[in-house]
Amino acid sequence: HNTIPIHDLEKLSDEDCWLLLAKHAFRNENPGAHPDLVEIGKQIARKCDGLPLAAKTLGGLLSCNLDYKEWNHILNSNLWDLQHADSVLPSLRLSYHYLPAHLKRCFAYCSIFPKDYEFEKENVILLWVAEGLIPQPESEKAMEEVGERYFDELLSRSLFQRSRLDQPKFTMHDLINDLAMSLSRKFCFRLDQ
Repeated sequence: HNTIPIHDLEKLSDEDCWLLLAKHAFRNENPGAHPDLVEIGKQIARKCDGLPLAAKTLGGLLSCNLDYKEWNHILNSNLWDLQHADSVLPSLRLSYHYLPAHLKRCFAYCSIFPKDYEFEKENVILLWVAEGLIPQPESEKAMEEVGERYFDELLSRSLFQRSRLDQPKFTMHDLINDLAMSLSRKFCFRLDQ
């Protein structure tokens, strides 16, 4: 019988973690344009414990507010120290904690998708609309545009990711899926096949 060799992926260095976090936090801007954020950003990157997913999701969170006070608030959050029975990474829990309420609901709803499930943007938006997670604007078209904004926001925060660059499908990383599952346990359940 064939055995597949297991490769332990090495963790990123603190410096590489910072570079990845900065890429997501500053998008196309030069971090040098925000010298006050660089040092605090490096401290946040150290808390990622070398995990690329943590650096990407926290970078997505930090990009929403390039403000020293906000970054300091995230660096000193007590969520870093909480031990949870479900072993969701503190960095991912933080990324969820700071989502606006409307995005929290839409993200948690995606716990219905099994791990590795590939979904299409349009279908997810239609599900959100059907569940009443999108506010009721004047027209149906406007509703779908709002849903598209919500989806793009979750994608920019690395809570969704493209499954392959050449296809219009998306997935959630297994650890992100675990986060969604842990959040939604209180109000829904999923039947895995």
